Amino acid sequence: MRPWHLILLIIILAFFAVTSGWNILYILTYVLLCLFIFSWLWTRICLRKLVFHRSVVRGHIQVGEVFQERLALDNLSVLPKLWCKLLMARRCQGITLAM
Repeated sequence: MRPWHLILLIIILAFFAVTSGWNILYILTYVLLCLFIFSWLWTRICLRKLVFHRSVVRGHIQVGEVFQERLALDNLSVLPKLWCKLLMARRCQGITLAM
């Protein structure tokens, strides 16, 4: 679910809560709004203590040699990371990734 889907759902639910006057719709609106704010704050706090390191195994390399680099993602926070997704921005021929 995209963030704008949830915002739209909260707005529609708040509209129906105001127009109908049902107490349960007010409660659902407040719960969804609080969950949305809590999840936004949780991601900001968790990303603050996440550190990415990139190091090259060998300093000098010639054309045709194998290039190796080491990527490290460290969590310096007390809070655990439930999900971490890494994406490569570019595609290179012959790349192999080891985790």
